[in-house]
Amino acid sequence: MEKTLRRLQNNLVVAGTGLVVFSAWNVVRTLLLVFSYRKELMAYIEMESEEGEAEVSPVLVLVLLVAIVVVVILPYLYVGKAARDEGKGKKKRRAYIVIAILLLIPQAYGAIYDIIMLIFLDSEEIVTVVIDITTLCVLAETVVTAIRVKKYSKKLTAGGHE
Repeated sequence: MEKTLRRLQNNLVVAGTGLVVFSAWNVVRTLLLVFSYRKELMAYIEMESEEGEAEVSPVLVLVLLVAIVVVVILPYLYVGKAARDEGKGKKKRRAYIVIAILLLIPQAYGAIYDIIMLIFLDSEEIVTVVIDITTLCVLAETVVTAIRVKKYSKKLTAGGHE
């Protein structure tokens, strides 16, 4: 049982590291999108400023974009770090597992949407689709492994052996 727990803890460290890396990818992807479509983004901001009462500052739009990216990335970073910590033997609460389960829903929706876009609209963003699907799998693996680690840890502390 201890051997199984150690293997699960190692898997949890790997999955947590994967979530941290995929979080970094999401930041890079957002930056690439902003820089790739900066002319279109600036034209849209100018158009909205002309139509509306108040002028929209490009700096404000970028600050809001950064804030949104941070809000989206933080839960993944938290789950990834908590999974790594638990995999290394530090006791963690179950909150990160609950957050990971909640993150599975939009991640699954996004992956399904990406697949549909790829198949039916002939999208050329195959790398993004593959990374989103991989992130979904790593997140699901994190949830399953974290639950199993909790279960085996509880059995070992209760004195149960294989």
